[in-house]
Amino acid sequence: LPFQWYFTRSQDEWAASWGYHKRPIGPALDLFRANTRSLVEFLRCLPEAWECSGRITWPGAKEETRLTVRDVVLIHLRHMDGHVADIRAIRAKHNC
Repeated sequence: LPFQWYFTRSQDEWAASWGYHKRPIGPALDLFRANTRSLVEFLRCLPEAWECSGRITWPGAKEETRLTVRDVVLIHLRHMDGHVADIRAIRAKHNC
């Protein structure tokens, strides 16, 4: 999985270049929900896909890591949990 281009910038740089600070959250959440439903149906219909894999070399690592679809889905879920925690903290700070 050639993903090195993504690691050349920090998360804050990507967020700024993608304009997250000026985009409404509603459409992003709608897209996330739709993508999640689509992925669930795909994996339900093709359960063998869970074990398909690719390889990635993480920044600073010398060796590739093998990631299955299951691994990527779990990484994605943990990543989204972090965003949910961030959103809750922001909402609590602003009493909304």
